[in-house]
Amino acid sequence: MTTIIRELPPNGTLIIKDIEPTPFWKTWFTWILDKMMDYRTPVHYWHPKDVVELLNSLGLRCFKHSLLDYLPYPHVIYIGNKRCEQP
Repeated sequence: MTTIIRELPPNGTLIIKDIEPTPFWKTWFTWILDKMMDYRTPVHYWHPKDVVELLNSLGLRCFKHSLLDYLPYPHVIYIGNKRCEQP
């Protein structure tokens, strides 16, 4: 992650799409679909607070947005803007 952020230009943007761990029934639905894709792959969904704290600690100003869908996916998108270096 630090390599990606280091390579971002000043004012560059990092976009991450993930799954919110709540509400439980939406997470369960998504977990079932993920396991159907490949049952051997471990599944982990980050807590939004942890993602925002990580991106902020790496020098990004982070915004979180929930995505709405007609299916019960608990998708969330994180937009991290690299802060400009002061001269």
